[in-house]
Amino acid sequence: MLWFKLMRIGIDGPYLEAVKSLYETTLSSVKLGNNMTDLFPVKFGVKQGCKLSPTLYSIYINDLADQINRLENGITLGNDVKISLLLYADDIALLASDEQALQCQLDVVDIWCKRWRMTLNSSKTKILHFRNKNVERSEFQFKCGDLALDYDSKYRYLGLTFNEFMDYRFTVKEVTKAASRALSALYTKYLSCGGMSFDVYTKLYSSLVEPVLYYGAGIWGQTNWKEVQAIQNKALADKMGERVEVQVDLPSNDVIKHTEEKNEGKKKKEKKRDLLYSVNETPPWYLCILLGFQHYLTAFGSTISVPLVLYKALCIGDDKVGLSEVISTIFFVSGLCTLLQTTIGTRLPIIQGATFAFLTPTFSILALPQWTCPYDLAASKNWTVGVDPEVPGYGTDAHREIWYSRMREIQGAIIVASLAQVVIGYSGILGMILQFIGPLAIAPTITLISLALFPAASDLASKQWYIALMTMFFIALFSQYMKNISIPVCKFEKGKGCGTYRLPIFKLFPIFLALLLSWAICGILTTAGAFPDNEKGWGYNARTDTKLYVINDAKWFRFPYPGQWGVPTVSVAGVFGMLAGVLASMIESVGDYYACARLAGAPPPPVHAVNRGIGTEGLACILAGAWGSGNGTTSYSENIGAIGITKVGSVRVVQVGGLIMIILGCLGKFGALFVTIPDPVIGGLFMIVFGMVTAVGLSNLQYVDLTSSRNIFILGTSLFFGLSCPAWFRDNPKAVDTGSDIADQILSVLLGTSMFIGGIVGFVLDNTIPGTPEERGILKWRANVTQDKDDSSGAPDLSMYDIPLIQKYLDRVSVFKYVPFCPRYEPVDCCSCRKRSDEKKGNVQEDNHAYDNTATDMKPGTQDSRL
Repeated sequence: MLWFKLMRIGIDGPYLEAVKSLYETTLSSVKLGNNMTDLFPVKFGVKQGCKLSPTLYSIYINDLADQINRLENGITLGNDVKISLLLYADDIALLASDEQALQCQLDVVDIWCKRWRMTLNSSKTKILHFRNKNVERSEFQFKCGDLALDYDSKYRYLGLTFNEFMDYRFTVKEVTKAASRALSALYTKYLSCGGMSFDVYTKLYSSLVEPVLYYGAGIWGQTNWKEVQAIQNKALADKMGERVEVQVDLPSNDVIKHTEEKNEGKKKKEKKRDLLYSVNETPPWYLCILLGFQHYLTAFGSTISVPLVLYKALCIGDDKVGLSEVISTIFFVSGLCTLLQTTIGTRLPIIQGATFAFLTPTFSILALPQWTCPYDLAASKNWTVGVDPEVPGYGTDAHREIWYSRMREIQGAIIVASLAQVVIGYSGILGMILQFIGPLAIAPTITLISLALFPAASDLASKQWYIALMTMFFIALFSQYMKNISIPVCKFEKGKGCGTYRLPIFKLFPIFLALLLSWAICGILTTAGAFPDNEKGWGYNARTDTKLYVINDAKWFRFPYPGQWGVPTVSVAGVFGMLAGVLASMIESVGDYYACARLAGAPPPPVHAVNRGIGTEGLACILAGAWGSGNGTTSYSENIGAIGITKVGSVRVVQVGGLIMIILGCLGKFGALFVTIPDPVIGGLFMIVFGMVTAVGLSNLQYVDLTSSRNIFILGTSLFFGLSCPAWFRDNPKAVDTGSDIADQILSVLLGTSMFIGGIVGFVLDNTIPGTPEERGILKWRANVTQDKDDSSGAPDLSMYDIPLIQKYLDRVSVFKYVPFCPRYEPVDCCSCRKRSDEKKGNVQEDNHAYDNTATDMKPGTQDSRL
């Protein structure tokens, strides 16, 4: 049965056989006095003492917890958190608020035990009715199968004794007895050593007595301190040789919380020390340049992919010089937006770059009849490129006006749609939006971004499949098989001078290295004559000498500027379509901010920093639209991962990386160099990159219950309809006919955008079909986004999130505490209409972190519960 459960969760093959081999011959013996019995076979249970056994047992029993939780009849904590059971090893405690609910849970346990051949320990299975003293004990007869269960007035669970009136005097008595025994052992050791220093004595007391004395103190409250205080006084009296009466601070809930925060603070300090350079530290200038260029290379793969996907839809065609100008522009804008984000945005070391979220709506806009590329119709209409006026020669002024007009349409849509992101970010309403968006809405949205792009990848890869597969092989080899191989490089540390450390170069630059290697091999094969010279021959596009003229024709220096393609045009249809990409980009960025702060050794970003980051990202998208990159901008998670690998979280390094992007974006021939990459190499790159985007979208499902038919229905419907509906509208472009051209265009763009269709279907179904927050994955997802909100000791130093140069002026004006993107902003809980900062009133402690509304509260005696 265990093997079946292992296979059900995906553990099979050699690993399963290895686990099975541990249990092929399981023998045991028993020691009786000084004698050992003969070995006898053990046919049931997991091995005692084996490190794998607890995990195997948990796998075996975890589906019982899932079945009980699915009943949704546990006790309610706080507003919406339900707990149906407590599970620790082979001890299970069922929690219910009425007799029928508990009996239903017991029936599930009975059915599960019979199916999986488990038995209950009848002597330890009891009913405990938690209640006030003025409430009579229930007379309901509980049964688990044929076993009638008895009530008990108290029960020992995980070392604590609970009684039915939630009176912990028995627990305190047991704790003080155990602590007295530990103190006696300590005093005996003290005497045998002929005394010891007070420092050593107190350390031993903290190690041997306090853990016993304070066990469970957070549960049994502050009304039972008298006996505990006596133990503390006795410990001091034993050391000082006289009776003492002192008040020693005892571990109240606040003290316990402070101790936990102190331990977390120590961990964080160790983590900061592990960084070579933290957020506010600046490495030497030469290291800044080297590490900044490294960030450029890390972002290279995703950034270069966007213009190479767009150029065909924009009708750029064989105007490779024009394509090189778009590539230079997108690098220039990425560097400019990076400087903007790291200076006045979140002020975290985050690289901004092109985003795939804008690609699908861009294709939908350009699929409208008025933007059909005439060169795609040349064959069917017998037009000759460069002869017929409808298809002027590539690179001519007439041809450039064709793709300029399409670029201007995309520019206008991005600029206006990004205004919504600016408003959402700077107004602070993103938190309200996120309350209704969960993993089941995000997963289909992001997944469909890349699934809609597979024609671009297959089209380029099919020009020479062997080269495309070779590129895919190299990317997989470097990023997966060789990711842990490091090479020694020089380093310089303050106070230590020069040294060496090992850099995981394959893990940092797998795409860049794979492109270079595949490019070089194509060059060798071109020289050797392995590819045909005929343009129509299969493999011709893998040659490296077919586009060399672009480097010669491109300018050495070209400064991208706003409106370089002309004045942007705006259409209602384009704006509505682009809003879907804006929303997807925003949600992705929130998680990136917290991940970046964690890896860079910075405190978790407060709500005002997140608001300002999203708003600034909207401004960056407006700049990207004004410059005409053909795309927006978003935070790059791959560069955040590079911070964790290099241990350099300095903002200055990322800003230098942004400057490098700007400089290289002004070098025309540098952008032209990337145009000469063979098409099959780019196709292989797309296969991996787009596949990763698909996987990132699906990874959001880790938070939801995939055993729930509700969730499977929502996911399958949103994905399938998100693919089917746009495909049908592409084949039937005239199907929408409302009588209004504007309305027709809006509907055509929205219904032709797969990420919008899939996302909106997932959003509506997830918010209308009944389901618990746990089942929907809401709680786990939000906890993951803000997982480091308590990762600091005391009040963290949030000064790094201040607005530079003008912060001291903002502090003087009290009105700025109501501005959501200013550091003095005090967030308001929109659900209860009260400020979170009740700390000022002495009620609760303010956390001041963004978008976390999953707090719970439980007090003893407030629930009529049954265990």
